Amino acid sequence: MTTTTTNQIETKTSASREKAPAAAKVDGRAEAAATAVNEAASNMKTVVEAATNGFWQRAMALNGEAARLASVRAGHYREYFDELASCQSPVDAGEVATRAAQTAFQDYMDEFGRLSQIAMSGLPDAGKGGASKR
Repeated sequence: MTTTTTNQIETKTSASREKAPAAAKVDGRAEAAATAVNEAASNMKTVVEAATNGFWQRAMALNGEAARLASVRAGHYREYFDELASCQSPVDAGEVATRAAQTAFQDYMDEFGRLSQIAMSGLPDAGKGGASKR
């Protein structure tokens, strides 16, 4: 059996009264910390959503551009084989092949420019020369 004296009870009671303001301070700090964490999480969510949306928009644009190029190139291949079928001599066939190669080269160079533009559109300093300034 434990006996508690009046003096011990009074000491425990006064100690808990002294701790109450400190506990309130801790609760206030915890609340402020929770608010700060929630704000930071909300800001992070906004940044991630913006970055993700931009990424998917560029990815869709790149895919659309690749499909467009495939369509253009398919048309040029069809034209090439139609012209090749109508050739009367090996010299004619060589000229057709040369034009086809030049057209393909130009198509791919144009496409590289378009894809570069799409890719650069996602960079913060795109078009401002920020990356190349020293």
